[in-house]
Amino acid sequence: MHVSTRLRATLIAVLCGMCTSSVWAQEAEGSARRRFAYIYAEAAKQAELGRHAYAYALYSHCLRVMPQSDEAMAALGVYYAAIGLDSMAQRMLTQAVELSPDCTDYIEQLTAHYLRHNDTEQALLLLERLAALRPRNMTYLARLEQAYESQDRLLDAIQTLGRMELIDGRTLPISQRKATLYHSLDRPADALAEMQAIAADNPHDNTYRLYVADELLKLERNDEAQAILADVQRQEPDNPNMHYAWLKFYRTTGQDSLYNALRDSLLYGRVTDDGVRLTVLRATLLETLTSAGGGNPMAVFERLDTIVPRRKYIEEMRLAVIATYADDAEADSMRINVMKRIYDIDPTDRQALAALIQYYGMNEDYAHLEDVCLHGVLAYPELLVYHYYLAISLIQRDANTEAIRTLHEGLRQREPDEVTPELVASVFSLLGDMLHQEGRRSECYEAYDSCLVYDADNAMCLNNYAYFLSVEGADLDRAEEMSYRSLRRNQDNKTYLDTYAWILFAKGAYAEAQAYMDRVCPPSEADSTLLADAQLSQAVLEHAGDIAALNGRMEQAMRFWQLALDKEPSDGEGDSSALLRRKLKKRKYIRPRQR
Repeated sequence: MHVSTRLRATLIAVLCGMCTSSVWAQEAEGSARRRFAYIYAEAAKQAELGRHAYAYALYSHCLRVMPQSDEAMAALGVYYAAIGLDSMAQRMLTQAVELSPDCTDYIEQLTAHYLRHNDTEQALLLLERLAALRPRNMTYLARLEQAYESQDRLLDAIQTLGRMELIDGRTLPISQRKATLYHSLDRPADALAEMQAIAADNPHDNTYRLYVADELLKLERNDEAQAILADVQRQEPDNPNMHYAWLKFYRTTGQDSLYNALRDSLLYGRVTDDGVRLTVLRATLLETLTSAGGGNPMAVFERLDTIVPRRKYIEEMRLAVIATYADDAEADSMRINVMKRIYDIDPTDRQALAALIQYYGMNEDYAHLEDVCLHGVLAYPELLVYHYYLAISLIQRDANTEAIRTLHEGLRQREPDEVTPELVASVFSLLGDMLHQEGRRSECYEAYDSCLVYDADNAMCLNNYAYFLSVEGADLDRAEEMSYRSLRRNQDNKTYLDTYAWILFAKGAYAEAQAYMDRVCPPSEADSTLLADAQLSQAVLEHAGDIAALNGRMEQAMRFWQLALDKEPSDGEGDSSALLRRKLKKRKYIRPRQR
């Protein structure tokens, strides 16, 4: 075909224009996708790092770059839900589901949103959708069954359980669940059929036949139920489930004497299987606690103590009864006694260890505290709490070197997921105190710095760090700042007030120091009151005298110096009696030698 030169030129121009437009459109879309991918990846990274404000801003920018991005909508929906903007969260998640109707992640997020707001009807529709998208997903089917049950759609719940059976086969939990639902629908014959079916599937396991007997008992077909129980007893006389089934049979059929005899033989028999005894114990305690006469459940335990001592499960049941039965006045002592018994049986029981550490610590029983903590450290070396309290107990018997080693070992072996920042900070604070007492000051300050990394407002560390710096006359500005922070946490703590006053004194702010020291040692207080105050150590009383002396209050200074001399020095404080006597003799402040 002949095409003129002019026409050819025109066609080429048109075609070039079309291609250029298409290329530009593709390039623009590609550029937007690349920008989106970069920003979205950075948003996900910030979210993973816990920088949620940045992540939220980046996800929002993603939506501006690509307004129809289901990924950005879903991510923003989660953030809107977290900050309480529920309508925005629902809108974003709904749009994400509409844009990607087969994405189960989005549907799950929207389902969770509806469940949080108790909109079970909408959540149920989404769960049905999930089950349709993933028909062999047992998790989705289980959640769907629960949702049907909550809506009282019991037949749908049973049908869903049937779908689960088609995937995993007939199992006891599902059959029992179906039987329970049939009873709720007043269809006991169907419940019996369910248990007969699973028993037929397991002909060599008599436990399933016992469940059939139980269903027959509910239908008052007692002779058939008794025949099954007798046959199981003939085949397996030691079957633990059979014993409990007979108990239920005797109770249901009103044969109380047979029930009581079997119950007591199982509960108090010396050779009873522990699993059977525990089951019967639970039932007996429940009967005792709910009986009209209000029997004494502790009598059951007293009898068991003479027959089967040292059974941990019995002590755990005793604890549960104490929590509901004992009077508040005696519950604490009873609970501690049980914890001691559990600890004797199993020195690695964490509940008993925690309770006894608290008990012995509060009662300053450091010998027993040390024993408990030693077992804790041996059983759980990764748990820092046991090293911490072991060190405290060691300090009480002046085993400082061993305490320091214990704290170092605890810090080295600690499991990050099993410890709080506050506990780590407390350990470093205590370690700093011990290192200072041993004269290892540079290590002490390193420990204090580590403490403040984990807990910047640890008042004890801030106070001690500030005080030691002030005693050395080092970095007084920092000492003042730390002391003020500790005082802000506890404005009435006399130790913290003394530290702050002493730092001001060291900086030459005598009048201001006097104002704070007057709150620690009020001049109007009687000598006997000041001496009896456990918070007023020899050092504090001496500080009060020093500050008064440099404020021109010499009689007040003499009084406080004498009180300091009369006070026994605290552990680790050092005895400054010689210096106090010189001050009293010369009636003036004498600066101590710098250590």
